[in-house]
Amino acid sequence: MASVERSQLMYLAPAPAPAEPLHIHSGAKSKTYGEPCFDPNDSERYAFLFHCMSGAILQALLGYCRTDWQSEAASTNVKRHLKNGNTDFIPQPSVCSKIHPTLTRHNASNIMPSKTQKSLEALMAYIKQSKSRRTTILRGQGEPGHRAAPARGGNHDARIGSRIDIGEIVKKTGKEYRRYKFQLNSNAEDSTLKRKAAQDSHKVYSTADVEIKESRTQEEEEQAMRDF
Repeated sequence: MASVERSQLMYLAPAPAPAEPLHIHSGAKSKTYGEPCFDPNDSERYAFLFHCMSGAILQALLGYCRTDWQSEAASTNVKRHLKNGNTDFIPQPSVCSKIHPTLTRHNASNIMPSKTQKSLEALMAYIKQSKSRRTTILRGQGEPGHRAAPARGGNHDARIGSRIDIGEIVKKTGKEYRRYKFQLNSNAEDSTLKRKAAQDSHKVYSTADVEIKESRTQEEEEQAMRDF
């Protein structure tokens, strides 16, 4: 064990001082403290710390898998690591915090699965490539439920694997906005996107509201597309 200060020990698990002192050994060096952190007979405290450590490791593992847990490859990869006893891929968690522990979450925000995110990026690039496509989006015309991009059954429909459908008109601060909905295509070339769309092809993964305007300046159009 590396050099351990008493304050660090007490931070993890404060405990009343028992009669016997605690001896901390580090190679040839040793230190003695009058108020040890652990009582060998205190099974409840050991159970408490084990609970903290187990929960933190599980939380970190979930955070690692969460980014693409829907992918069978990711699931299989994790199982293989665990079967072989390899835990190096698990991010190092923080165990406990003060007297009332709060498990530290691994830094994995609620983001889309990676293939869904890549499909959205490809779709946005497709829209921005053409002025007519940008204009279609920014004018906010069309019937709810119809396609905004790409064209149904077109060359890009299956390749991109996702679409933007026209949604309802919403009002904010006296202005009208067209709501657009990002969804996956059941005819997607990618097997992961296709499987997810087959489960629910009308699931909305993201929405965007665009103010309805007949015309915009070049600067306004660029800003609107950045906001979109």
